[in-house]
Amino acid sequence: MSRVRLVHLVNRTTIDLDCMFDGVPVVVPAGYKNVGTEEKPEIVGAGRDGEPQIHICELHAAEAYKRQHPLMGSEDPNSTDMNDTEFLLGVAAWGDDIDPLEQSDAIERIDRSLLPEDRQNISVRQISGARRIVDKDNKKKKKAAIVTRNKRRAAYVIQEMKNPMGIRANYND
Repeated sequence: MSRVRLVHLVNRTTIDLDCMFDGVPVVVPAGYKNVGTEEKPEIVGAGRDGEPQIHICELHAAEAYKRQHPLMGSEDPNSTDMNDTEFLLGVAAWGDDIDPLEQSDAIERIDRSLLPEDRQNISVRQISGARRIVDKDNKKKKKAAIVTRNKRRAAYVIQEMKNPMGIRANYND
């Protein structure tokens, strides 16, 4: 009989993040919140006494969730070590940084400044079916809609797990 090992996962951003492990969608709540104004933002932990909000999950799920949310533009292209990349999720017990952080505007994972000069300059082209660059306000609205949709999916999955055969009782006899 195997034991389930749980870890405390921290979302380093101020928005909820969608994750998936073993086909089950999960929403990891924001670990920090903005209590300041737009001119003078002040980021504090969303948990008790200003501590970051934690999400308790299985060890393997935490690793999968973490890999799904890298900080764009932070990966070292010359390294094979996963820990050379910054992630939006962290587990303090693993030595991860859990300080507040927001997603960058970079369009790819790697940090091009670490590449040779002839490979640093790229141009973005709009191709049918490719990722589009959108304004931040529209991006936040889309993210909120996706999070809401995934919360509904997660609730449906839980409902299906309670009644996996889909049997409905007929009391109209």
